[in-house]
Amino acid sequence: MTDNPLLKIEEVNPAEFFSPDSGAVDATLGKVHAHLKTIIHDPSTSEGYAAVISLAREVSSCKAAVEKAGRAELKSMKAIIRPFEQQVKKWVDGMNDIRDDARRPVTDLEEAEAAKLAKVRQLEQEAEEQHRLDLERREKELQEAEEKLRQQQLERECELQAEIDTRAAVERARKADEDAAKVKAQKVKIAAENKLKREQEAKEQAEQDKIAAEQRAKDALEAAERAKANAERQALEAAEQAAAAEREKAHQAELDRQAEERLKARADELRQQDEQHRAQVKSEAAEDFNKVLGSDTVGPIIVAMLEARQIRNVTLNF
Repeated sequence: MTDNPLLKIEEVNPAEFFSPDSGAVDATLGKVHAHLKTIIHDPSTSEGYAAVISLAREVSSCKAAVEKAGRAELKSMKAIIRPFEQQVKKWVDGMNDIRDDARRPVTDLEEAEAAKLAKVRQLEQEAEEQHRLDLERREKELQEAEEKLRQQQLERECELQAEIDTRAAVERARKADEDAAKVKAQKVKIAAENKLKREQEAKEQAEQDKIAAEQRAKDALEAAERAKANAERQALEAAEQAAAAEREKAHQAELDRQAEERLKARADELRQQDEQHRAQVKSEAAEDFNKVLGSDTVGPIIVAMLEARQIRNVTLNF
């Protein structure tokens, strides 16, 4: 593209471009920044993502080329080295800012993805806490229902027993009245017949009491069996609900694990690209140093010193 200022910068005269009086650095930075503002890519697509990364690399390459030419010119301009160096640094800082602006869509996307993951984890914790509270509430309601059922059964048993006792007492009173009337009406009967009759009545009463007691025991047993069946049914339903909740939790955990693996893969890919870029920049810088200094070995040494920040006022930017 002929209107791309990045393609023109590499052909500039360093002495004129970095001259403090020319104002070329500020003007060119403004042009480059304005040009990049017209380029729009969608980093959510693979093509847009790659285009943003490529654009940032293009800015870095252009910056490195002009910086190299400017630093070579410094050697022949000792009298104005400090203002020249200031302009070079101004150029590097400006281009770094532009590079960061060019890469900002990817940076914003990565920060947004990290925020989404944090939100998902927060929602998961809140769901687990709500699930725990629901289980505690259902357990309390079950205990209260069981206690209420026991009280109702006890009251019913007491009512049945009172009713049986009352009927037995009424029956005994009625029979006693009948016996008294018969004794009074039949004074002529012998005492033996009266004794036999009383014994027979006592035997019948004992049999009736026995039958009533057996009936009460049978009723109590049936009530206990019903309560046990209800409790077992409720426990089974609670177990099924807990199993369903565990399955849902396991499914959510698998989704989270897959999301983390995707993020990790993307981070590894970006780290590998950065390492390749750094290696390329260091290799090109070493090659340029060798050419300038006329040596085959000093270039890598200078690059290593720059990377370790052992040379003052000079840095190696990637």
